[in-house]
Amino acid sequence: MLKKLIAIVILMFLAPAPAHAEGIFTDKTEVKNGTFERFLDASDDASCAVSIDASSEGYDRTITYYKHSSNGWTSQVVASNGIKQSFPLMETHPVISGNGKTIVFLGKSEDGTRLYEVTILPDGTLSSPKIIDSVPDGWFGTGLDINYSGDLVVYVCGNGDGWFGGTATLYYIEKKSGVWTLPRPVFNASGSNYQGASASPSLDKWGDSIAWAQSSYQSDVFYAKKTSDGFGEPQILTSTPENETLVSLSRDGNTVSYIREYTENSVYTGKDICAAKNVSGEWRPEQTINSSKETISALYDSKPTMNESGTRLVYNSFYMSGDTITHARLKMSQYEDGNWTSPVEISDTSWFYDEDPNLSEDGKKLIFPSSSSVYTMTTSVAPPDGTIPTEDDSQFVIWPEKTSVTGSKKWTIRFSSPIDESTANTTNVIVKDSSFNPVSVSIQASADKNAIIVTPNSIYASGKTYYLYITKGLQSSNGDSLKKTVKMKFTIK
Repeated sequence: MLKKLIAIVILMFLAPAPAHAEGIFTDKTEVKNGTFERFLDASDDASCAVSIDASSEGYDRTITYYKHSSNGWTSQVVASNGIKQSFPLMETHPVISGNGKTIVFLGKSEDGTRLYEVTILPDGTLSSPKIIDSVPDGWFGTGLDINYSGDLVVYVCGNGDGWFGGTATLYYIEKKSGVWTLPRPVFNASGSNYQGASASPSLDKWGDSIAWAQSSYQSDVFYAKKTSDGFGEPQILTSTPENETLVSLSRDGNTVSYIREYTENSVYTGKDICAAKNVSGEWRPEQTINSSKETISALYDSKPTMNESGTRLVYNSFYMSGDTITHARLKMSQYEDGNWTSPVEISDTSWFYDEDPNLSEDGKKLIFPSSSSVYTMTTSVAPPDGTIPTEDDSQFVIWPEKTSVTGSKKWTIRFSSPIDESTANTTNVIVKDSSFNPVSVSIQASADKNAIIVTPNSIYASGKTYYLYITKGLQSSNGDSLKKTVKMKFTIK
């Protein structure tokens, strides 16, 4: 019946939020009270953390280190001098290594901006801050990160007109034989279309890969892998007219999440929380986690946080009273059967701002600031295993793969006899992406009824893979049908 086919397919999986998800985090415990803590970062097991006291008086910044033991939580001051700035929101959050042994932070003094290292000594006390890099004539943008072992740091440094202009470059330094190397750019953006602001870098557990936001105007998400001689050529994971920011890479390096901001006439109108999965070396199309646009807060939006395998994700969500943001709660989504579940609230604040959530690598412990306090919550419920659905190709007739296909490609599939036009529909002819999500297409029979034409309702994404299915539901005018569904893979150039 079929003479020719060109195609790709992916099964659709609908995954409603499981009933057990809501309220699984309990045992809320206060770690610290009395100051306005922000920009919290935690070790991989969430047993220790660092944050900044962001009280506005004098724009002073005090970095605090928290440690949990059998006696409960204790705290120590990491640094409180040389971190004064004339613009209160330009301080960059401190980070702590995954093993909880190294703290790195950016501080600004009269001598310029400095990158400092503090180590946790064997007796549990802290070393004095040590300068490990300095760029007196530059400025540091938002975001830095450190790997598990504390021997790789990435950070943003700019030149030109500072925060509101110029070029921001993403640098990294490594500790080799106890000595920090000179900074090197993660990639050379000079002369490219992406030489504007770098921001929000995020490393995987060992520093083998990195994701960040980068662009000359609207930010896109970039990803690169570490090589023996630095980081390799970056891969662009998004290409939209919107601004992607607050990028987070899971510890295994196979899930990237980020915030997509929407504006109209230079006014924020909402945000989406998005995530994409890397499967067998190929980044699958992103999925939007929230079902409707979330409220943006330029002051309190935080990076999403994930467990090691990127199957449990937590982010902060804002609530309005009229035109005023009144509070922020934490929401959680989980990756099940190839899709993210509908977000559910896991914190219950009414008039405070829950922000900067940090989820432990096993996904069972959460630590976060909430206005004047820092809290932890725990759960005994493990995250999903993240198994991604696959297809048994023995159930299909597999046609040869097509590559270098144009994004607007219309597939014309001819038959040996006229078709029943009523069966030429999107139930029987299906296009899906590599994440098993349906792609919107239009199906039309030819004038002589001997062919169908499959037209995408929007351009296929460059470099992405799709599948076209012709199922047994498509029949000839005599009622004949295929013995098996036909499947063909195609990749867009």
